[in-house]
Amino acid sequence: MKLYFVAGEASGDNHGAALIGALRKLHPDLAVCGRGGPRMKALAGESFRDWSEEAAVVGLWEVLKNYPWFRREFARTLAEIRELKPDAVVLIDYPGFNLRLARAFRQSRKLSGLGGKIIYYISPQVWAWNRSRIPKMARWLDLMLCIFPSRSTSTKVRLAHDFRRPPDDRQSRGAADRDHARSKPGWSFSRKPGEGSAGADADLARGDGGTASP
Repeated sequence: MKLYFVAGEASGDNHGAALIGALRKLHPDLAVCGRGGPRMKALAGESFRDWSEEAAVVGLWEVLKNYPWFRREFARTLAEIRELKPDAVVLIDYPGFNLRLARAFRQSRKLSGLGGKIIYYISPQVWAWNRSRIPKMARWLDLMLCIFPSRSTSTKVRLAHDFRRPPDDRQSRGAADRDHARSKPGWSFSRKPGEGSAGADADLARGDGGTASP
């Protein structure tokens, strides 16, 4: 199983590292590639790129000033995903880059026949301030994982989404709460019947009938 992660900010690096650590406990042979920060790289290995110093810019002016760099890295990221053919692309927050990447990969997937699910971890605050994005996200994403219950409220748009408490937050709670969390559907690697080979149909999805995460 191979996952490609993209995180562009320090908070995304923290959440991504916690997620990788939790998934590795379930699946020690999990292969991780992509780009993020130093914590994710420490877990993923040398093939993972720490681009956090360049990627974590603040403000419109900084983005415009560095636009050629972002455009180049966008193309490189998309090319890496096509080359590595991961079972899923996990996009962590960073919506200015990651939502565009989701759209581009979705289009590329249709044209090339590539597999790989598109999963967004930590929803942008579209439920509060930009609901017009939701129909687009429903077209581009296979699954949205929210870390706040208020962002996983149902909408009239068919966007598969779920509330998942971050691994670090779960670890900070008491044993009784952790036991309760284990009884709930959680992250799992599951195969959906009739979806082709293991590489194409392995999915980081909600564990309805699968093996729930801790």
